[in-house]
Amino acid sequence: MGQKNTYEIANATLSYKKEDSAWSYKISAQNMFNAQFKQRNRFSDYVVSDSKTFILPRIIMFSIGYNL
Repeated sequence: MGQKNTYEIANATLSYKKEDSAWSYKISAQNMFNAQFKQRNRFSDYVVSDSKTFILPRIIMFSIGYNL
């Protein structure tokens, strides 16, 4: 049975907190390549199937935290 899977997606997080500080900072990115969907094709002598899974769009988030 043969199959072909093609999609690229990457997630990254960068955080910073000074040693004696209550403040922390974080930037994170989801789906950095902005993939629209994940497609899966499978085939054999008897069955051919094609499926798509849609992926959330690119998200970049900046967070600030404070610990009491």
